[in-house]
Amino acid sequence: MRRRGVRTGAFVTALDVAPTLLEFAGARSRGDPAIAGVSFRPVLEGAPTRPRPGTGFELFGNEAWTDGRYKVLRLRPPWGENRWTLYDLARD
Repeated sequence: MRRRGVRTGAFVTALDVAPTLLEFAGARSRGDPAIAGVSFRPVLEGAPTRPRPGTGFELFGNEAWTDGRYKVLRLRPPWGENRWTLYDLARD
């Protein structure tokens, strides 16, 4: 696994770190609901990325949801106008 300086468009979150480390360690989460993420080991090993099901998140009252093609976003003041905005990531 020597791929220094390579960039990918894969979408990963902090939730994906634990499943990735478990997979590298050879352990299994056994469907533990406390481990909500998806291992990104295949991405690190150069496998083609697969579309991810829709993912939403919230941070400090700012909210977003994306399915890879579209993103809907609401930024609260002072970062935005507290309204939902839809983006087509393939065109915008």
